[in-house]
Amino acid sequence: MFELKRARSPDHAMGQLTRYMGWVRQTIGKDREVNGVIVAKEISESLRYAVSVVPNISLFEYEVEFQLKPANDVARGGGETA
Repeated sequence: MFELKRARSPDHAMGQLTRYMGWVRQTIGKDREVNGVIVAKEISESLRYAVSVVPNISLFEYEVEFQLKPANDVARGGGETA
């Protein structure tokens, strides 16, 4: 299970992810081990504490990086027609 969070509280993220993990384990997981992942722009200290006592949940912080390149050259347009 993956949970990507943009702005919600750490408590909400944990509650939602553990609910999803429980549902998967009880239904389609057939009592197998279920792992969860929370991905957020920034992982708070309170979320780190919460995850430290819940097995099978990993935390990841993401970074967004992009690059701009000129795109108004017709010869480099990839052959698209209007």
